[in-house]
Amino acid sequence: MIRLATAALVALICLAAPLELASPVTAQVAVNGPLSVKRAGSTGTDYSANAATVPIAGYMLLQTIPATPGRAYVEVQNQSANTIQVVRDDGNGGNLTSILLTGVGAGQQGAGTSSDTFKGRLRIYGPAGSQIAAYQD
Repeated sequence: MIRLATAALVALICLAAPLELASPVTAQVAVNGPLSVKRAGSTGTDYSANAATVPIAGYMLLQTIPATPGRAYVEVQNQSANTIQVVRDDGNGGNLTSILLTGVGAGQQGAGTSSDTFKGRLRIYGPAGSQIAAYQD
């Protein structure tokens, strides 16, 4: 469910043609080991393994949501049959976390991710023909 409020609504739809970028995204960022998912002060155990490749081979940048210190909420939804990759970072490319959102059939809602605490940058990657909706409050 998308919360509609007095805020910026960012939507990107790439239906038949790939997004035309000024300079194509071809670089991949190597992450040195998996990143911890533990919250500060947590006493839990992090079982993460094997850092992801960013972006996934053949994926292109669909949308970037900049780091926003005053952000109250952010949501990304996959609205296509393709799997998309959401890469969260601190705004400067550090502390990368990769989230895969699976796709579904036509006219259905795919996977999504949201947060009311994350203030960093989100970069959304997918293959040609991907459709996403992104919102921040």
